[in-house]
This record gives sequence, C-alpha cells and structure tokens, in this order.
Amino acid sequence: FNDNTKYGKLYLNDVLQDSLLSSNSIIETPEVLKISYYPNISDDKQTINGYVDELKLFNNELSLSEIKKLSNIPTIVKKDSAYFSFNAEPFVNEYNHDVKASSFGSCTISEDAISGKSSMFSSTDAGIDLFNFQPKSFTINIWFKTLDSTKIQRILHKGDRGGSAAHLWSYSLVLVNGKIRYSLGGNDGIGAFSIFSKDSINSNKWYKITCTFNDDTKYGKLYLNNVLQDSMLSSNSIIETPEVLKISYYPNMSDDKQAINGYVDELRLFEQELSVLEISKLEDFFEFPTAIKEPVNNNILVYPNPVSSILKISNNSSEKIKYFEIFNLYGVKILRSDKIENIDISSLKSGFYQLKITTTTRQYGYQILKK
Repeated sequence: FNDNTKYGKLYLNDVLQDSLLSSNSIIETPEVLKISYYPNISDDKQTINGYVDELKLFNNELSLSEIKKLSNIPTIVKKDSAYFSFNAEPFVNEYNHDVKASSFGSCTISEDAISGKSSMFSSTDAGIDLFNFQPKSFTINIWFKTLDSTKIQRILHKGDRGGSAAHLWSYSLVLVNGKIRYSLGGNDGIGAFSIFSKDSINSNKWYKITCTFNDDTKYGKLYLNNVLQDSMLSSNSIIETPEVLKISYYPNMSDDKQAINGYVDELRLFEQELSVLEISKLEDFFEFPTAIKEPVNNNILVYPNPVSSILKISNNSSEKIKYFEIFNLYGVKILRSDKIENIDISSLKSGFYQLKITTTTRQYGYQILKK
C-alpha cells in the first residue's frame, strides 16, 4: 500500500495479480497484527490449516524488482543476534524490541546516513550503551563516517579498559592514525592480538567495517568495504566480561574517552562468523546512500538484469531520456552518459548498483546486479 497514491497491490509468486485505489489512508486500529485468527468470531476463527514462513514487513512500498529479490535474502539474516538502524531513539534491536540501547552525552539523530538516519556524536562524552554481546563466535558489521580521520576514535569496545588482569576486555574496533584497528583481549588484560586495515580511512566518507571471530579456528578477520584487510590467530577464545558493548566510549579513562567525531549507522551483530560472500550481501536490501528514491517507470525497461557486460535501456514511454548515472553501494557516481543504447559495464566489479535515469520531466531509479 502506498499512502501517497492510495494504491494497494497484490502479488503472487512475484506476479502482480490486481491493484485497487482506496479513498482513504490505512485505518488506524489499536489491535496487533495477527496470523491465523479472525477476532471476535465465536464459531469460526478461520485458522490456517498449514504453514507460514519468512514474514517480512517494510514501512514503505517496494517495487516489483525489489519484491523479486526478497526470496534471495541470505539465510544469515534469520540468524541475526541484533540489528540497530539508529533511525530513532530509543535505539532498539529491531529483531527483538526488548533489547534496547541507551545513548549518553551529545549523541543525536542525523539525516546523514547509509540508510534512513544515523547516530551522530558531537562531543567528547557522547556514546551508546548496547548490551552484553558475548557469543563464542561472531560477526560485527557497522557503517562509520569520521569528520577527523587523524583523531583516535573508539568505534566499539567490549569490556573494561584493559592494562591488567583486573581490567579485562573482550574486543574493540578503533580508528588509529587513519587506520582501523581490530583487537582481541588477553587473559592478562593486555591486548592478545591486533590487526590494522591496509586501506586508510578518509574524513567525510562512509565506510563499512566488519570484524569476525571463529571460536573453532581462533581466527579473527577484519574487512573494510567487503575487502579482507588482515586476519589474526588468537591463543584463546574471546575473553568474557560483564560490561555491555559500547559505541564511542573507552571505559575508565578520565582524560580521553576516545569518542567518535562523526557518525555510525546500520549495526548488525551475528552469533557466527560470516563468509565474505555473506558479508557482501548485507546491504542488498538496504536503501542506498544516494538520493535515488525515484519510482521505476514500467515503460522504461532496463535489461538484462542481472547483467554481465552490456546493459540496455528500452524507452517505450513518451518521455525523452536525457542521460543516465550509475552509483555504487557507497553512493559514488561511477558512470554518466547520454548514450543509452548499449551501456558497457563489463569493467565494474560484481555486486549491486543503482541506475538513475533522468528524462525531460523527472528521474527514475533502478537497482541492477552486475554478475
């Protein structure tokens, strides 16, 4: 249902069945959404005689192309331990609303985001208390943007401040000298192992940071924008600590909390190590960081999709296409041209991209998959 157009649509196995035009918005009611139950009917509750599975609810209308991709959502999504979008306070785990996070200091909601909104830190005492995330194996995926890459910033920290056996800590992600440092704590409170990103972090740019640990192999890995930066072999499992996982805070440090000067967004925590393929798919179903929120024009066809080399645009509408633009996952424009017959994208890396088509009257947005 689209409240702007007042149109509702029904699809079955990705095929549009019918649509209807409503005279009003969705009627607000206090009752919860129910499955297999017709309320206040004593003789027949109309219960399901069968099964349901894979329910997903979105607070916006999806296009047909987006609906078709839903069945391709990686199974790892079902194993999420927690997901924080930072779209609104109070911050909650959107897969379990009983798990809440609390912010402190000058931590505010910002429109500058990868998807929706983000959390911005603008003082030396701003941070977020999450929860005691202490699985044996894990993957942590977070988007980060700093306003000053020369400043030490503690993106994530689990445990005490370290330094002795009385101040044990589990793991941390820190921006140091323009690099991301991923560290694991040791039994003596000293850092057991640390690795750094090979790629540098620049100011005013979003980065996808992923760290993993596998308790069976004892290997920890650090990824930046889906690219493996380094790995380390630990001599022990993750040190268990009672403290909650914190963002933008170094505990028990009175002079420098190493607060973030910038933003975080889209935090996902998994109780297992994800593969690089699974990590690369985490954003397949997010909004892209560009301002591409235009509808698809069914009379302007983009094919084949997925595409290996040559992308074609067929214009069956009355609008004249002026030019097209292609953006990558990070919102960077990588291609622009007014020649729309045969678009050669063979040089692009495999993955999802956004195609924006500008006509004489408006703009349209499409998601394409480069094989």
